[in-house]
Amino acid sequence: MLVSAINQTLGQKKSFLATLQNNIETVLSRENNQPLIDIESRLQELLQELLKLANSKADYVNVGAEIHRLHNKKQKLQLESAGRDDIKETNFRYEYFFDGSVNRPDRI
Repeated sequence: MLVSAINQTLGQKKSFLATLQNNIETVLSRENNQPLIDIESRLQELLQELLKLANSKADYVNVGAEIHRLHNKKQKLQLESAGRDDIKETNFRYEYFFDGSVNRPDRI
């Protein structure tokens, strides 16, 4: 049964590949880097505020805590982004496996 499913998939590889690529692109297109850009911008603002507070010897614990929280959130988003890159690479490998005509076989 498994062999039949594989043979059927390989027999209809163009249709299968198009569907697979469309599904992956749909998921990946929902994601963007705007949250990372926003976090980086806010971190820059907070670092400036931290410097001002430290120079005036004011309490900067809350600002430091916010910087720490945003830094952790940024790391999490970067890991998710790396996961999306892995999915893109896997998609490329499937394309090459099923189609064999992908222009960059050096990536395998």
